Amino acid sequence: MRDGIHTEPYTQGNLQAHLDNLINSGKITPMIVVTPDATRNGSFENNTYYMNDADGQYLYEDMFIKEFMPQIEKSYRVNNLPKFRAIGGLSMGEFGALYYSLQYPGLFKATVALSGAFRTKEDIISMNMNKYNRRYGKAFGLNLVGESRVNNKFYDKYDILNTTSNKLESESYFYLDCGSKDDFLIGNTLLSMNFKKNNINYTFIARNGGHDWSYWTSGFDDMLIFVSQRLQDFRFID
Repeated sequence: MRDGIHTEPYTQGNLQAHLDNLINSGKITPMIVVTPDATRNGSFENNTYYMNDADGQYLYEDMFIKEFMPQIEKSYRVNNLPKFRAIGGLSMGEFGALYYSLQYPGLFKATVALSGAFRTKEDIISMNMNKYNRRYGKAFGLNLVGESRVNNKFYDKYDILNTTSNKLESESYFYLDCGSKDDFLIGNTLLSMNFKKNNINYTFIARNGGHDWSYWTSGFDDMLIFVSQRLQDFRFID
């Protein structure tokens, strides 16, 4: 989600209607879609970016992997094998989805990204202090200046654009969709080049548009169809 507001895909993007129409028409398999709240206790002062805080005070990643996912799979009628599991998001949410897929190889069969918030090192180094602290300060370290932002163990862990091949799961599928007028187009293009270099199964789409709900909503159907096709080995649970 854009700032981690879990209801926005439904209120802004009408995701429920997309799911209902595609399922009812037989274009995708029935699926359970869960959108977590990634705000920091409802505050937007500092983004979580779905990461653990550098100081260990707010452990969003640990919560998602160790508590949230197990609770969902315990509460709902789903098959919890990785081949039946996908993850995705848009903007900041897609940064989190890609990070989890790369940090935990094999946990998800498919990963889908709409306008993923992938910034280069140069982008982060040149970002003014307020923007840096809001977006990355909690995860990389507050009030860091210049190259110290990207030369520390915390940044290295989350450096998606320079992920090495040993963190890429060959049996997973990745779907990148970014607008041609989106500021994140460069980051998405670099990521796709990295996937190509490492022979990863991926699809990269650059359509006309920007970083907004009009663009994301127009991409929902193709994204969901991609997920359904990758999970084509699904079975209903009796």
